[in-house]
Amino acid sequence: MGEWKRLGWSASLCLGAFIQGPAQQYRHDLVFVADAQFGGYSALNNKGDVFLSAVVNGKTDLYLNGVNYTSQFSNVESPQAFGINDKGDLLWQGYWKADGRNKVWLNSTNLTNQVFSGATLVRAFQLNQQGDALWEGCGGIIDQCSTQYVFKGTTNYNYDYYSQLLDGAGAGAINDLGQVLWQHQDFSNGRTQIYVDRTNITNDMLGPQAEYYAKDINNLGNVVWQGGTPQFGHAFFNTTDITLKYLGRDEGSEPQAVNNHDQVLWYYLRTTSDFVVMLDGKDISTPVVGTTNIGSKGINLNDRGDVLWSGYSTIDRRNHIYVNGLDLGVDALGSQPYSYIAAFDINQNGQVLWSAKYNNQTYYYLSTPVPEPAGWVILAALVPLLKTRRTGKPGRG
Repeated sequence: MGEWKRLGWSASLCLGAFIQGPAQQYRHDLVFVADAQFGGYSALNNKGDVFLSAVVNGKTDLYLNGVNYTSQFSNVESPQAFGINDKGDLLWQGYWKADGRNKVWLNSTNLTNQVFSGATLVRAFQLNQQGDALWEGCGGIIDQCSTQYVFKGTTNYNYDYYSQLLDGAGAGAINDLGQVLWQHQDFSNGRTQIYVDRTNITNDMLGPQAEYYAKDINNLGNVVWQGGTPQFGHAFFNTTDITLKYLGRDEGSEPQAVNNHDQVLWYYLRTTSDFVVMLDGKDISTPVVGTTNIGSKGINLNDRGDVLWSGYSTIDRRNHIYVNGLDLGVDALGSQPYSYIAAFDINQNGQVLWSAKYNNQTYYYLSTPVPEPAGWVILAALVPLLKTRRTGKPGRG
């Protein structure tokens, strides 16, 4: 059965990490042990609460800090965790046995049945700190998706914000103010545009044949999105082409996230197999792995500027996950071989939730940055003063 490991870190540790910047050392706490089968998505909030999708004794369930959350929902199977905010709200989805379809839940409320009970497919996206849930649903011909909709809670963005119920849409992200970044396709002409709520921010700026994909929005209302052709999609920050800004050339690229300091995490394809992870104009991945990683890709970043990213190494032929330049798997597991590793999220305190499969089980870890002790910092600053012999008279202030 699954096993939960209690943590011992304190709030003062997180405060110290924030004051002193990104730490070079991490403490790795084993928080859950499950079957070898991968359980799916999992989530983490800024308090260090862990919301897991895990397989235990052959059955997929959700676990909130080690306690089986979905045991109270006897009519739900194969649930997936998508979000937990600092208030403790939970965003998840699962297969509802009553009608044989997936549904999206906010805590114990079935959002799908409230507004779109006929959805053939649904997907949960994000949960903000206010408790607003962003999700997608599609319906039409049975078991197919002829029309796709974007929802914030029970608000249908296709209809309520664009008055076009039969067009297509895709969710991008939601910020803590409740602003939604999404994409809308007009079926009458095939054109796609990027919106923040009701505001069209692209307006065919790349031409009528361009493709647009919504990615992320921060609490300042600034957004990142991908636009261009299928061969050369570029990364954009608002209306600025950051691919051209930082590379000065046409390269296939994609933004991943933007933090509340307007730092942008993105990647571009340097060769057919060599992806480069970028933070604004800084190459994050090459100094760490050179060109030995295939498919390096950013996952997320926080307001401290910590970057969570991953890549497949051609040297040991397995995936790796990194925070800035630290290989979390190697740092935590040492020489322990693993067959699979995945990172789920990084919070504003720099904590990372991730899992690895070895010894025929899946192990979930919460890695926490450990800053230098404050006393050592103060002592280091005093040493030069202690070594200096004072001469002459004191100067006047």
